[in-house]
Amino acid sequence: TELSTAPLSFCDRLAAGFSARAERFAVVESAAFSLGGPLFHVPQQLIAALRSIARIGHCYGYRLDSPADHAVVIDILEISMLQDPAERQDVLRRLHQAIDSHAESIEGEQELIERTSRNMLAEEALDFIPVVGSAVSFLFDSTFMHSVDETARRIFQERWLRDNGRVEGIE
Repeated sequence: TELSTAPLSFCDRLAAGFSARAERFAVVESAAFSLGGPLFHVPQQLIAALRSIARIGHCYGYRLDSPADHAVVIDILEISMLQDPAERQDVLRRLHQAIDSHAESIEGEQELIERTSRNMLAEEALDFIPVVGSAVSFLFDSTFMHSVDETARRIFQERWLRDNGRVEGIE
């Protein structure tokens, strides 16, 4: 609760520390779980990413304990995986609308979970190529966690700025 009124620079430093640690931990964890194949690796990656997003949200003073908050975390995961800027903007717009209106859920939440899981499984297909698969998997895991953490920090920074009356929105 105290973090919701802390200076943004303090929240940023706290989040950056969690991000760096989460990225290192995800890479180490990934190496261990990748030996079990995609059925173990993908759920582990999703859990690590969701945990990291929640921790970053906490750094900015967001409790993230309601069903709508859980949907926000999932949306952030989806936004981090989208390559098309127009798609990213669409999901981000729906996310902000839901938060601003205090909605109980976010439109298309289940589809987001399914699409994210499919995208991750597609990336895991490369793991089946000996040697190359392991190297690509390591690179993907590192890049994936960096993207998740960066997206989470930017979205929670914007939310903090909006909630504290500093901006109405950032294009």
